This record gives sequence, structure tokens and C-alpha cells, in this order.
Amino acid sequence: MNPRVGGYGRCFVTASLERSALFSDEVLAQLEYNVARTVAAGEKVVIYGTGLMTFKLLNALSAATQDLLFGTADNLLLVNSAPEEEGYVVLLPNGQYHPIHYAGKVLTRQHLSYLILGVSGLTFEQEITAYLQRLGCTYDQLFSAVRYIVKPS
Repeated sequence: MNPRVGGYGRCFVTASLERSALFSDEVLAQLEYNVARTVAAGEKVVIYGTGLMTFKLLNALSAATQDLLFGTADNLLLVNSAPEEEGYVVLLPNGQYHPIHYAGKVLTRQHLSYLILGVSGLTFEQEITAYLQRLGCTYDQLFSAVRYIVKPS
């Protein structure tokens, strides 16, 4: 096993999570549309969070959207609040590893078109949005997983 696997990646090495009704079909369709639009515009999809909710969110995407998002490292930026995890990797649902970056390093004074918060708690969501504000990170559109969960897991 890779000793630099961060987040909850260690748990997913042997786990196979089924695609569940974590989000409604309408929400999932909108998420996939926004991911495709962002990638087509040549921009990265930024996901804040490298734990279980992010894995479940990515796992809920269609195979075509996963291929688009995971097909090149240029399409996806995974960030979290832990500077010590800079350079660690997380296991994606397709079995590939993807690097984790420290938000304070890569999002300072950045503008994002589409930001996904892969968190499962409103308090954590509020802490992250306040932190992004302190970093001077702005965004056009925000998808916060906690606000769209239809079936708690």
C-alpha cells in the first residue's frame, strides 16, 4: 500500500462502494453537467475535501463523467485543509491515485468557476467557506454535497 495515501484513501483500497441514491437524479445530472462544462472550458474541477463524502460523490458520477474528470490530472484538483498532506494521494473510484494539495497554498487569491465541497456537515462547510474567504478565493458556482444528500449514508 502507498504510505502517502491521505484522507480516507486507506479505507477504499479494498472497498467497493455501490452507486447509491446519495443524490437525486436531478442533482446528479446538474453536477455532471457542471463538471463537463468546466472541463470543456479548460478549467479544473476543484473539490475541497479528500474523505469519504468526496469518494462517494465521485463514485456516484457516471462512467463517462468519471472518464472525463479522471482522464487527465489537469481536469481535477483535490484540496484539503491539512498542510502536512500536501503531496499525499487519495484513491479515486476508478482505482487511480490522485494527489492532494493544501488549499492554503493553491487557492490563495484564486478565482474558480466551479467548486465542489465534498463534506458531510454544515459546520465543516461553514468553516471551509470562511477559510476560502480569508484566502481571497472566489468562485462563480458552489456545489456543497451536504446540502443535496437525499439518503444519509
